[in-house]
Amino acid sequence: MRKTEGTPAWSSTIKGLIIHTADEATGTPGPDYMYGWGLANMTRAALAIERSTESVIEQRTLNNGGKYSLNVVATGKSPLKVSICWTDPPAPVTAGNALNDRTKKLIHDLDIRVKRGSREYLPWKLDGLNPALPATRGDNDVDNVEVIEIDSTVI
Repeated sequence: MRKTEGTPAWSSTIKGLIIHTADEATGTPGPDYMYGWGLANMTRAALAIERSTESVIEQRTLNNGGKYSLNVVATGKSPLKVSICWTDPPAPVTAGNALNDRTKKLIHDLDIRVKRGSREYLPWKLDGLNPALPATRGDNDVDNVEVIEIDSTVI
């Protein structure tokens, strides 16, 4: 980002930052079909940029089949939240005028994982066939944003 790295922020970086720092809009954790990732909290977003010792914001290019790892140390004083967001190329247009077409449109299916020892934490995901259900954790293969939240009591 221009303030910290001298380069302009990508649109995916700004989107990811807003989602990552959003306030929960309901009593149920994770995203939902009514409020998405919650309510934008621009103060928290600005603090995430400002507090580089508490937040890591990186803009990277990942080649097809590539992997990227980052070691972090959680304080245990607050939940650990990890997000990835990318700009996906347009998917081919589906023939016909299908309303709420469930055909997957994601071109680049990036995956985020947090590992601690033998334990692996997975991102939030929604069930498009059951939109009233709360988000669960699992392999999200339909969104270009993935977020993992780990309660401070298990860190």
